[in-house]
Amino acid sequence: MTILAKEDVKQIAETILKQLGGNKFCFMTGAKHLSYSTDETGNPYLGFEFKGCKKANYCRITLMPEDLYKMEFMKIFKHDFKKILIEEGIYDDMLCKIFENFTGLATRIGKVFIVKKQ
Repeated sequence: MTILAKEDVKQIAETILKQLGGNKFCFMTGAKHLSYSTDETGNPYLGFEFKGCKKANYCRITLMPEDLYKMEFMKIFKHDFKKILIEEGIYDDMLCKIFENFTGLATRIGKVFIVKKQ
């Protein structure tokens, strides 16, 4: 187990958020109360609450030693939580798709095309 400096953990969490889409992701999903730390085995993670999904309201994305991610979706109640889904072995370009498929929430605004009549 490697012990990471707090600055390194923060940098990894910022990178995870950037891979999700940054502030646009937060806007689209209602993500709030973003936090970062390390799990019980020393792996850094980004955690956040989100709105609009009945199945879960909290997500934790952990960077694993293999340089892959683990996503955990949870339902948080007043002082308790229940893990709903755990996906492992996720590449960075799959994070948004897995989030969208599980929650049903869009993570990005689609491009708008204007069609001119001829």
